[in-house]
Amino acid sequence: MKEFFKALLASVMGTFIAGALACFLFFVLIIGLISAASNHEAPGVSVKAKTMLVIGNGMMINDTPQHGNPGLSVLLDSQKAPEVDSLRAIEAVKQAAKDKNITGILIAGETDAGLVQLNELRQAINEFKKSKKPVIAWIENGSQHEYYLASVADKIYAHPAGEVEFKGLARYSPYIGETLKSLGVGVQVTKVGKYKSAVEPFLSDKMSESDREQTELLLGGAWKKIVADVSESRKISSIALNRIANSGGIFTTDVAQKIKLVDELCQRDELVTKICKLGVAADDHGQSFRQISLTKYASKVNFASGDGKIARWEDCGHLC
Repeated sequence: MKEFFKALLASVMGTFIAGALACFLFFVLIIGLISAASNHEAPGVSVKAKTMLVIGNGMMINDTPQHGNPGLSVLLDSQKAPEVDSLRAIEAVKQAAKDKNITGILIAGETDAGLVQLNELRQAINEFKKSKKPVIAWIENGSQHEYYLASVADKIYAHPAGEVEFKGLARYSPYIGETLKSLGVGVQVTKVGKYKSAVEPFLSDKMSESDREQTELLLGGAWKKIVADVSESRKISSIALNRIANSGGIFTTDVAQKIKLVDELCQRDELVTKICKLGVAADDHGQSFRQISLTKYASKVNFASGDGKIARWEDCGHLC
């Protein structure tokens, strides 16, 4: 019996030690993977001469920098779109204007960002154009957001079989108040003021006049800004742009060319040839052009340090 308990104790201790060792190794492995994911991009980014800065291709622009350690999110979602904060993206475009290795900017594909971020990036590209470096855009199936950013380019190329969207802004909300009542579901709401409309879809079957008023003001202001910016860049009157938006909203690229939303139709290989003619070098494989994404280029941005002084209100001028 004594030998039996010795063997049992040894077995239990062995299992415990093996389990503890396995847990330790597992945590070491996880920490190592997170650390590797956090440093998946080298801190030093070198840019070769005659390189095109590419904006778009599904990149995401956030309002604020990413906080904390991104390692775990990168580890769990390896397909996550490349992202950069708005301030760093704008500074990258400013520095690209002075970078002798950057030949120009190509705007291609969707940029996942809000209208405010797109507007700020658009302004930065407008400033970049003062360097006399070319800015071109390429559209295959462009959403209105994509076209808004692309419209700042000197020239817009589009795929012959593509589409361009320019249809205005709208807000959609399902109103299920009557449905809930018919199901016997009661909704208890406490609110102050007639412009507190977030809960209206649960109380009514239609939009209230106050909600309609504030929505029209919000979307109307944003749409006027979009039209004004596109009008200035494309040399199309605001009246004509509103007429275009009201006439259908989604256009094949050949129609978009006729109404001057785009300049020229071409295939991808023809686009590569046009870019190389601007002075951009071919890539290492000789199949495309030398390029660097905005997200990668932004990682080399160094913000100028201040002089340690705090700005006074009278030094800032009037904000309104």
